Amino acid sequence: MRRTVFLFLAAVGGCASTSPFQGLTPDQIYAYADEKYAEEEWQDAIAGYERLLATTPGYANAREARFKLATSFYRKGEHLSAVSEFVRILNRGGGDTLVARSALGVCNSYTARSPIPARDQTYTRQALTSCDEVVRDYGGTPEADSAGTIVVRLTEKLATKDLNTAEWYMKRSLIDSAINYFQDVVDSYPQTRQAPIALRRIYEAYTIIGYDDLAEQAREQLLRDYPESEAAKGVAVNGGGSG
Repeated sequence: MRRTVFLFLAAVGGCASTSPFQGLTPDQIYAYADEKYAEEEWQDAIAGYERLLATTPGYANAREARFKLATSFYRKGEHLSAVSEFVRILNRGGGDTLVARSALGVCNSYTARSPIPARDQTYTRQALTSCDEVVRDYGGTPEADSAGTIVVRLTEKLATKDLNTAEWYMKRSLIDSAINYFQDVVDSYPQTRQAPIALRRIYEAYTIIGYDDLAEQAREQLLRDYPESEAAKGVAVNGGGSG
């Protein structure tokens, strides 16, 4: 059947006024889209699935077709279109694995939009929210495990963003602003690698401006909460030990 479909498409493809899917049954369109999907010809796959879903909304394999449509958008780099299609699957619910896979698809799509730390992190935060939802709603599944790994990476990126901003202020001797950003790293991202670094920098910043009591509080917190970190070891030496 597939060979017949492709010969038909080749015959009508040169006529601009004729839809390449005209005269095909829903099963033939689905077969064509699936073949293009397997060949990673994403634009052709998208065209097939969109045609099928637009003309035969009650098609027996409509959910699978929409999932493959969403995945095709993702693979083609059209991540926001992918989100829209994955969300349509989520909104319809269902008891199969496509729901969890679609939730992970949203997580992956927003993650793909996440930029380097120096840039605006709106998409990173959207990705973190959607990935957290996968972990929360589908615990114990492979999708939740994958999303959990992404959550760690995104959280590190947001912590790096704030840490870099704090260092920018430090270089310009804007100590109060720097401390605020260092503190945000400690408060918002305590499990990251950046948290002990931020605490050490808080200790150093307070020392610079002569707030010895607040510097000591930061040093004690660093030694208490992150005793094995390199930042703690350095402060322990410079501060004369942990006791």
